[in-house]
Amino acid sequence: MASDAADAGPEAVLSRRPRPWLAVAFSALAGVAMLAAFPPYGLWWAALLGVALLAVAVHRRRARVGALLGGLAGLGLFVPLLSFTGLQVGWAPWFLLAGLQAGFLAALGAAAAATSALVDRRPWSWPLVAGVLWAGQEALRGRVPFGGFPWGRLAFSQADAPAAGLAALGGAPMVTFAVAVAAGLVAVALWSWCWGWQGVARPVWQRTSAALAGAVTVVVGGLVVPAGAADGRSIVVQTNNATFNTAQAEQQLAMIRLRAVEHGRPAVMASTVGISAVVAPDGALRDATRFNTAAVIVREVRLSARTTVATRLGVLPEVAFAVAALSALVLALVLRTRSSLPRPTPASRGRSSHRIGDASTDAP
Repeated sequence: MASDAADAGPEAVLSRRPRPWLAVAFSALAGVAMLAAFPPYGLWWAALLGVALLAVAVHRRRARVGALLGGLAGLGLFVPLLSFTGLQVGWAPWFLLAGLQAGFLAALGAAAAATSALVDRRPWSWPLVAGVLWAGQEALRGRVPFGGFPWGRLAFSQADAPAAGLAALGGAPMVTFAVAVAAGLVAVALWSWCWGWQGVARPVWQRTSAALAGAVTVVVGGLVVPAGAADGRSIVVQTNNATFNTAQAEQQLAMIRLRAVEHGRPAVMASTVGISAVVAPDGALRDATRFNTAAVIVREVRLSARTTVATRLGVLPEVAFAVAALSALVLALVLRTRSSLPRPTPASRGRSSHRIGDASTDAP
């Protein structure tokens, strides 16, 4: 029956997916859910929901449709997340930066759509594919253009989540990978419940451009390490975040908390009139001041000389995730190309057998 369903053509396969209006709604909700995971909201579990909704929305879509849906989710995330950038310079730079960052999620949407053939062949691979695509996208976004802009990484929404401890093993990329893997499991459960996997044992797909492989091309650059993380015994971050607003200051503090876990160092964020705080090596927050509130912090900080796995590995986990993402794309493209080749129908197979029989009869 699975073979018969596959032979029915691409319509039989592609009909089992969210309707277009539902895919658009899922993408819009994905951006809102991911936004809710970051400070000042701090609903870290919402990141899993957002990534899962986007994964379901783009599955079995054409790459260009996946790009549009990914871009929609990206705008829903980055336009409000980066609103602090327009406080001093106006709306134009803010929208330009948010649109640029949303473009990376558009590339992610195209890549996720392109890997649908792989996921349909092996549904268990969906969480892993989602994990490496997200980690690869963030590696690219953190480096280009002009050195990148890593603000809004999934990992930076997880300072209070159980996954934050993974930063000591592989830094922010490992945390992002874990969040996306968990979200992939949610996507598998949601898809199985709503649409199922019948009729996709031998998926039929139209050809897609090999240029999609460039969606997660990674320019390997230096790992951004806070001052003192590699050789010192503490992390000290000076900031003028009072120039912006409370949301920006809280988001920056969440990043520092994750970096403290990543490098096993106590961290101190010293702001002029924004938020100042002391962070323990396990990411626990100590003595955080209020925004625009005069305060003096006096606390003894125990310096640390230990080296975490993440500090020793440096950029290697991010490179590994990026290579895995590119490999998943290439494999998916190969599967699509093979499955798009015409297969002999039962009637044509019968005619071929008859001609062979005639030839063998006429042979001397």
